Amino acid sequence: MTIGITGHANIEAAFLKCYFPYVYNMELYEKIFHNFRDFLISKRDIYGKKLICCTGMARGIDEIFADAAMELNIPLILCVPNSVEWHSSLPDHKNFGRAQALRYMEKVNYAFKIHIIKHDQMSEVFNLRNSKLVDCSDEIYSYHLFDSIGTMDCINKSKNVDKYMGNLYNVMI
Repeated sequence: MTIGITGHANIEAAFLKCYFPYVYNMELYEKIFHNFRDFLISKRDIYGKKLICCTGMARGIDEIFADAAMELNIPLILCVPNSVEWHSSLPDHKNFGRAQALRYMEKVNYAFKIHIIKHDQMSEVFNLRNSKLVDCSDEIYSYHLFDSIGTMDCINKSKNVDKYMGNLYNVMI
């Protein structure tokens, strides 16, 4: 059973907290991390060693979900746009800062499988990454409070193939 996650890169904005692109609000990080850890423990109780997690390697929800999986020694699949080198070194976006995981190489070194999604146009490569995340997962969960283009794209793609299981924010907070 492979579980994929989609959600906000800027978790601080979702919770009206001050945002700094290279550090998390630790109170918020810890709260979400513990919620994900408890969620994954409940899933592991059902699926045992067959449980795998899949993430798109963004800052925020993707990274915190991966951190919880790593703490529990759950195998991790990464869906990475263009290449590890390209995605891990993207410049900050002018409107929302850093979009990729802060401790990027930690996840790369832990992952048992990495899917590299190639495309010439930056906007399209992220849409294709979302498609791969859905393809690799048996179930997709979101963690979101407001509509964002990438999160909604992944939710809609997973709904179209009956893999969307719901918004964990509604259950965890």
